[in-house]
Amino acid sequence: MEKGDFSSACARFNESLKLSERASTLLNLAQCEEHQGHLVSAKDHWKRGIAELPPGDERAAISDERVRSLEKRMPHLNVKLASTLPAEARVSVDGGPGLPPTNVGNREVDPGHHTVTLTIPDMPDHTMTVEVAENETNTVTLSLTGVVASSDRRAGSSVGGMSPTRVAGVAVGIVGVVGFGVAAVTGGVLVAKNADIQRECPQRTCTPAGRQAIDSTSTLKAVNAVGWAVGIAGVASGIVMIAVGRDRAGGRSDVRTSLTVLPLAGGAGAAFAGAF
Repeated sequence: MEKGDFSSACARFNESLKLSERASTLLNLAQCEEHQGHLVSAKDHWKRGIAELPPGDERAAISDERVRSLEKRMPHLNVKLASTLPAEARVSVDGGPGLPPTNVGNREVDPGHHTVTLTIPDMPDHTMTVEVAENETNTVTLSLTGVVASSDRRAGSSVGGMSPTRVAGVAVGIVGVVGFGVAAVTGGVLVAKNADIQRECPQRTCTPAGRQAIDSTSTLKAVNAVGWAVGIAGVASGIVMIAVGRDRAGGRSDVRTSLTVLPLAGGAGAAFAGAF
């Protein structure tokens, strides 16, 4: 463990624990597991080690502090019922034993991905993978139609394993792509209109058809400008949001954005704002 090889150290402490359950072994194993991110088992071993210590042992106060520190970091997975389920329904977390849904409740879990499976006889299993970070609660709701993540997260829920910031970034990026599409279409129409104007307005003298073509370009120019503005802002901000939307220690990035199309005199504009 002093060399940082926590995997080997934890394995050896576990082997030692099978031979003799001593306070020193339990506390060493707890420290090793905490380094590996196995917070649930680390907390259990800290408490078991404290219980094995003789009265007045100076390690008790230090170990109590480690338990309190772990409790502040501990992630929680909360399983709720959206509707009444059959009595034979079972819920398993991370491949563990199937339990009646009412017996799962709010449980401590290690940071990372967790799989919740709802099994009902004569129906397909419903499985969902959710991610929980330290000091975070993720709520999973069970119903006859499946498993749904509705989060109590500090920064919102995840979709398909993506952070809320990245989900928003994808959505804003799609808006940007649509904006570029609008700009491309209206740009093509403007090129065609310009050809008509050149043909109908020789030497700055326009026929009625030429004048009509000129008048019809004002709206197209406004829509084209809005399309470019939305496209540039949407794609650029989407890339930034996806990049900064990675999970961070102790929580997630908090990104707030807004994209608004504004009607203006003689045309329109687009306003984009974001903070992270």
